[in-house]
Amino acid sequence: MHVSNILWRETPEGEFERGLHTWSSGEQKPYFLKLEKGQRIAWTIRGPKTCVGYLDRDMRLNPCPDSQSISKSKIRCGPCSAMDYIDACIRCDGRVCQAQPERWERCKNTEYAVYSAVFKTGAIKVGVSSLRRVRTRWIEQGADFAVIIQKIRGGKAARQIESKLGRLRGITKSVRASTKAKHLLTPLAIDEAYSKIAEFSKLAGLPVPEDSSLADLSSFYNIPELDSLPKPILKRGSPINGTQILGSVVGLKGPLLILSLDGTYTYINSKRLIGYHIDRDSEVRVINQTGLSEFI
Repeated sequence: MHVSNILWRETPEGEFERGLHTWSSGEQKPYFLKLEKGQRIAWTIRGPKTCVGYLDRDMRLNPCPDSQSISKSKIRCGPCSAMDYIDACIRCDGRVCQAQPERWERCKNTEYAVYSAVFKTGAIKVGVSSLRRVRTRWIEQGADFAVIIQKIRGGKAARQIESKLGRLRGITKSVRASTKAKHLLTPLAIDEAYSKIAEFSKLAGLPVPEDSSLADLSSFYNIPELDSLPKPILKRGSPINGTQILGSVVGLKGPLLILSLDGTYTYINSKRLIGYHIDRDSEVRVINQTGLSEFI
């Protein structure tokens, strides 16, 4: 099973399903592996890291024709990056558009949201998303509170605003997964989050949003109160090939997959799985935790 992405899918009821977007051997259509609370997993991660494929103009994911091996910092090979419909948009900073002409036309006529998100780390992050999926974008990142600070037509203009705001003192455009994990037990009340947003808005010379517009995202993660901080399954820079992931799913907060085994919590940045294969059938040989008998 080849992992191509981590997905949060909104349901008709306005809730979210979370899981892995995967390729199975010989299949031409990707599969969504849902991760549900209490689900037991016993995975072994296999390398090498290989290309996840490319999105076509209909936003359908296609497999890499050559299953090309790639470096750990990439998710696509060169040819698939060139064919991918939105690859240039992901790297866009609002200066020069490098998207395909058809994509550029669609981008110009799409409504975007420039947003501010607050994390338990204390960080205030600015970002851009198409307006229709802005809440999904917040949840993908594991934000605790977020608000739209400006709506604008055209992705290039939105990126220019993001770039300008991101240079302000105390503002970031990314928060490390390991930092998010260290603050899973840190409290953050909505009035404190709103105070941070108001302070940022004044610094940026923007109207202060109404407090009612600040979205509390905690209910979407559905993570119970933890009595201890989860320990990392993989430390930064550690090789992922051969890593074993074992436990019952506690929840997914943004990219953080939190597991429990006999009262011990662990986590992994699920984005690190992208491009690797998961072996769900192999015997788990080396486990530094108790409770293995529940899984064999």
